[in-house]
Amino acid sequence: MHRKKKITFSVKTFAVGLFLGLAMSLIALFFIKFLFRPIDTNKKVTVTTSVVEAAKVADVAKKEETAPAAKKDNTVEIKKTDIAAKTEAPSTPVKFDGETIKVGFMGDFSGGMKDIDSPWLDGLKMRIDEACENKELKNRQIKLEALDYKGEPQVAVSSIKNFSDELGIHILLSPSGSDTLKACISIFKEKDFLVLFPVTVFDPFKELNLNTFVFAFPGNDEEAQVILNYGLNILAIRKFAIFYEDSLIGRSLLKAAQPILVKRGLKENSDYIVTSYVPNTNDVKQAVDAISKFKPEALFLFSNPISTVSLLRQLDITGLKFLGTSFVEGDILYSSVKAKGLKIFVSRAVQSGLPRFSKMKLQEDYLAAAKKVQKIDSSPLFGGYLAASLFIEILKKIDGPVTKESILKQIKNDKKYNVKGCDLYLDPSLDVDLNKGFYVTDLNEKDFDLMGNVIS
Repeated sequence: MHRKKKITFSVKTFAVGLFLGLAMSLIALFFIKFLFRPIDTNKKVTVTTSVVEAAKVADVAKKEETAPAAKKDNTVEIKKTDIAAKTEAPSTPVKFDGETIKVGFMGDFSGGMKDIDSPWLDGLKMRIDEACENKELKNRQIKLEALDYKGEPQVAVSSIKNFSDELGIHILLSPSGSDTLKACISIFKEKDFLVLFPVTVFDPFKELNLNTFVFAFPGNDEEAQVILNYGLNILAIRKFAIFYEDSLIGRSLLKAAQPILVKRGLKENSDYIVTSYVPNTNDVKQAVDAISKFKPEALFLFSNPISTVSLLRQLDITGLKFLGTSFVEGDILYSSVKAKGLKIFVSRAVQSGLPRFSKMKLQEDYLAAAKKVQKIDSSPLFGGYLAASLFIEILKKIDGPVTKESILKQIKNDKKYNVKGCDLYLDPSLDVDLNKGFYVTDLNEKDFDLMGNVIS
């Protein structure tokens, strides 16, 4: 038989046990509350650096400002200073709720004409952007797309199809490339294109009597006559060479010069020689050899800038005078001849009876626009700015939708436009005696009339 153990009670032991039990219970309750805590709706909203998230927060803030006052413990607090500090305000573009006028520019940006066509495109963009910023066309806007035909007519033909079928463009603004434009005539007709103010020779296209080609500026062929007369009459040149590109534009310049040569009774291979190069190449060795052998006192340049620079690098240029049309202009040529200390005269066409461009608002605005986009002043840059300015003036006069038909109708009704103080005539062969409006400039930025007088 077992005896029962006697149990004694200790107050001290009981107190310690009670204390430990309560402590463990509190710790357990704390963890349970932490793990299963409810979402705290009283917590402040944290603004992130995301523009999208900031926009949502701002929208909440706006609603809270207009909503009735809430109890303090239910208010969502937004710090607007945080939004301003952590998000960049996007630039606000000019908004248009009207018509978009799609136009295209076709140029050679990688071949022999890139030194002319790239700044020409820049000039177009400068003026179109200026009109957009000032809302000159009210709720209309011009959208300009450019294509690079790379000096290859077949590339231009396929690109024109893309302009029409993919981009919905049927208006070309001031496109360049005489051979290229001629190669595209059938596709222009098929796709119903309007070609405005092309930069090209004039006569070959004028003879085709194209209803959807609108000319605004004299062609390079007229300039060929002017620069040849200037050299023979004013500079008294007696023995010279003509260097031309064997393309539509080069042959047209040479054709324009022929009547002057015949009238003066000048003999080829005695008074002058004619030599050429193949387009889109820098192979000018044959021309270099012919000119070196003939030893002229002057060289008339009916050539593009890149091929001309190639010629100058290989030619003994001591004592030579150089004269060319605006076809030869470009930064690459100017840099080359200035580095060699040469003098070159270039013909430029100014419309009949006009004072110097420098006295007009046109020139003032152009120089301001060029400075704004950090472009160097040049004849092609100005040409693009002028062409776009004329287009904008035509659009301003059109009521209702702008279409190829409405543009042609406006041009038919009004062939004279004042462009920032400069009067321009459309299809000038019909209205203006072109030869009254030419002047010649040299690389010292001096302009001369056809009598050799400096224009003040």
